[in-house]
Amino acid sequence: MCRLTRKIHGDSDTTRYFKIGFEAPARSNRISDGVASQGEWPNFGSISVNGISIAPPVWNEPNTYRYHYNTWARPEEELPYTDEQLYWMRAPVAVALHKGENEVVIWKLFRRGYDRDINRQVYK
Repeated sequence: MCRLTRKIHGDSDTTRYFKIGFEAPARSNRISDGVASQGEWPNFGSISVNGISIAPPVWNEPNTYRYHYNTWARPEEELPYTDEQLYWMRAPVAVALHKGENEVVIWKLFRRGYDRDINRQVYK
């Protein structure tokens, strides 16, 4: 399990909108954990602000587009991406921030093998 913390300063109590994502599919071969189960963030991630969990969106197509293999020369390669698969295309998530320091904690499960292959192909 990987943990990241960050402090965000707020000038007043407010609601800010953030793009939150824990994975992006490789556009060259579509390797991805896909759209998460209902009530979960993709790729077993979680996020909290000031100790309050931030709920993921309600997925239109939960548990879909999960490809843990190269899709070259396969029918899956021809499927268009949906907004749910690409976090930057989803609607931003409303997050309540308090005046002063706000602690953001992000957790991400690291799964040996699958994540190692994803990180080598996507994030380098």
